[in-house]
Amino acid sequence: MKFTDRTDALVKEEREKQEKIAEVKRQEEERRKAESSHLPVYSKDNEPVPVPIILHFHGGGFVSGNAATHEVYLREWAKETSAIVFSVDYTLAPEAQYALALEECYYIYRWLREGNP
Repeated sequence: MKFTDRTDALVKEEREKQEKIAEVKRQEEERRKAESSHLPVYSKDNEPVPVPIILHFHGGGFVSGNAATHEVYLREWAKETSAIVFSVDYTLAPEAQYALALEECYYIYRWLREGNP
């Protein structure tokens, strides 16, 4: 085997190792994200217990409606799923310019994902 052939083989082997490491890291990040989609609630033993979350954005095209207009079925969802339901009461148009409501919804989504409640 020539020197360059051996070098090429070592480089290929190292590249494959790095790809495997990157894949493991990606899978770990996905697992961590999935786990963080649950709101930690503490039990009597002060141990965190994951609780599912439903994040709801009411309809109305960002111009009408509010969280209260959907309360009946949101309460039913919470009861049937044992999840904590967050219904975002975003700012409506025309008082709010376009994208403010979307930004508010995204902010709440990020806030929940980062485990702030």
